[in-house]
Amino acid sequence: MKLMRPVITNFGLYSLLTLQLLITCSVNAQSLALEAGEKNINAIYRTAIYYDASQPVITDTRFLYSRQNNHQDLFASAGLTAFAGNSHSSGFNMGLGCRLVAADPLDYYLTAVTVGGELIFQPEASGSRLETSLYYAGESLSFSDARSVSAFSVNVDYKIQADRFIRLGYRKIRTQLNNGISSDFDRGAYLGLVTSF
Repeated sequence: MKLMRPVITNFGLYSLLTLQLLITCSVNAQSLALEAGEKNINAIYRTAIYYDASQPVITDTRFLYSRQNNHQDLFASAGLTAFAGNSHSSGFNMGLGCRLVAADPLDYYLTAVTVGGELIFQPEASGSRLETSLYYAGESLSFSDARSVSAFSVNVDYKIQADRFIRLGYRKIRTQLNNGISSDFDRGAYLGLVTSF
């Protein structure tokens, strides 16, 4: 499989970088989210790494199973996002980062380094929060059969217990291939459960 060697190398470099970050700072919060839509299942593991009390770097690993194009596709990503303030405090907070993505659909291969950001709004004294993210990789950061990749998501989390949230959201992942064909790798609403520990 021609995609396997670069994916293993890139995820190995990401793991080494994450290990270096963990050695020099403290891990303060972790969460696991499971999301399911009409044609997809997504698992997200996030870790907040703090260099000081107010500015975390969030690492995340995502695995998305989709049947969007009438066949089974797997989309994986690993990323780093640096926030200007505490991502769990009330008010607005913005983070910028990148994600390494890899996918192996039925008829093409995809690897890319997407660059983008996340915006979180958490009303004061509220049990809910709004999160939105947009990541994009143009032709210079897309490899294999991809010309570009864009990923957009927006979700609302509502607290049901001290460390659990119900999530309602929408996600769209669009790919442009070298042959000029565009495809929605994933598109649609989802419902999920987020657990923090």
